[in-house]
Amino acid sequence: MQNIEKAEETILIVDDTPGNVQFLAALLDDEGYHVRVALTGSLALRSVEKSLPDLILLDIMMPDMDGFEILSRLRGIPGMEEIPVIFLTARIDRDDIVRGFEAGAVDYVQKPFHALELLARIRTHLSLLNRDRTIQRLYRKQADLLHLLTHDLSASLSGMDSMAMLAENDADLALEFTQISRAGFSRCFDVISIVRRLMELEYDRSMLALQETPLDAAIEEAVESLSCDLQKKQVSIEKDIQYDGIVRGERVTLAQTVLRNVLHNAIKFSPRGGRIRIASRVDEFAEISIQDFGAGIPEGRRSALFAIDRNISSPGTEQEPGSGYGLVLAARFTEACGGQIWIENPDTGGTIVHIRLQIP
Repeated sequence: MQNIEKAEETILIVDDTPGNVQFLAALLDDEGYHVRVALTGSLALRSVEKSLPDLILLDIMMPDMDGFEILSRLRGIPGMEEIPVIFLTARIDRDDIVRGFEAGAVDYVQKPFHALELLARIRTHLSLLNRDRTIQRLYRKQADLLHLLTHDLSASLSGMDSMAMLAENDADLALEFTQISRAGFSRCFDVISIVRRLMELEYDRSMLALQETPLDAAIEEAVESLSCDLQKKQVSIEKDIQYDGIVRGERVTLAQTVLRNVLHNAIKFSPRGGRIRIASRVDEFAEISIQDFGAGIPEGRRSALFAIDRNISSPGTEQEPGSGYGLVLAARFTEACGGQIWIENPDTGGTIVHIRLQIP
């Protein structure tokens, strides 16, 4: 019974009867599941301690310890609290059923097995497990976004509050406070906008509306949007464009979120009168690299630049401020387009941000 869409989950069979094990292993293997087998309770515990399965089929009658004791010990292993366990039994006794559910089993299947029924129960419990994992993953991301929002808004508002207290009896400081508060409010709105876009992306990646986008146009749009910043620091752009064709991505997001954020960082960390190199090439993917020739980024900080729960914000070469989340946003949208983004410090100095995008 060949399943066209192969499963990827791992199922542990805990049974000491060779005939049952052979039948179950063949059935599950045919469905595409990864199968592990334990012929005793002790072996089952060792197997789970080494690597958690996605579901366990557990026979009640085992030689060294019964299924209830095995399950009780399994539940003490970190991570096992979410793993569904289905009891296998030759007879259905009401007291055993209650005892099993109280121990943490999610279902019972009576021997001899009916293949279609067993597979249906397995699929149901794996579907519930995957749904719960998705909810937990979204919860963690929401917690990260809330941390981002509260951290950055608190920092901006706290600074404005301190300045306001100092400016209460000082006319000169009052004027300066007006300018600082406008910049602070602008930063608050920027952070809120970032959080909104990340939340939308986490809930519905289809919002990106992937399309065939001319890479050269996206690069030009990003450069043009930062022309004032380039002129202000007298930073020049050098181009080595070996591929200017079509990439898969949402045009506005690619130009204004991905490329603009990376280029803005390059300007921020370039010395006055410096240069930025933009290059592109193609193999199986289109690859864009944006290189500045500043001080570079220590190796230990590079991966943290893409982590939403680790704000790595540093002032630029002329003390330009930043949220610390520009590259986080660029990375999230690049990955949502099926691409990759990473950083290296070349021997020539500075930092290169590489962006790989799909091509039609």
